[in-house]
Amino acid sequence: MVTRTIKIIGTTQEEINARKFNIFIGISLGNKWFTEEHIREYVVWSLDKTKKDILIFVADKLHAINYRIKDYYNETNAIRRALRVGDKYLSLIQEIIKSLPKEKQKLISVLRWEELINTKHYYEHMKIIYEEFNKNPEFKRFVFKIVRNNLRSIKDRKFSKEEIKGLAQYVLDEYGPK
Repeated sequence: MVTRTIKIIGTTQEEINARKFNIFIGISLGNKWFTEEHIREYVVWSLDKTKKDILIFVADKLHAINYRIKDYYNETNAIRRALRVGDKYLSLIQEIIKSLPKEKQKLISVLRWEELINTKHYYEHMKIIYEEFNKNPEFKRFVFKIVRNNLRSIKDRKFSKEEIKGLAQYVLDEYGPK
């Protein structure tokens, strides 16, 4: 396993080492970092650092927003593609889990995006986030800035205001599970 330097946000290395929190791993379909090797490393690291258990969620249906706006898919095809790619990640994650000792396997739960968003916890967070987005111009500008920064690598295309707004939904929805 390769040692990596990470930036810690919202806690300290001491709290992580003291196993004060359960670990929540979000798998983004568009993030090339999530290879089999890296997911395995992340899961093993999490098992060593978690308070009690680990939740891994695959943000498949969320990623359909990117397929729809960035790749011009219609809504139905964007969802189908996202679910197909999500299936591949789920299969990979299940294989990683199966390779672990049985007592460690029991500590890991895996959800798809749809299962995650159909919870009261997620709904309550989203209500607050969208209210803030609609009422607070500074927060709205901040979210749009995140979207524009994420689009900097796409040089051959100019995104419309509506597309930027659609991609802002991805950013907002992504923060609901916290």
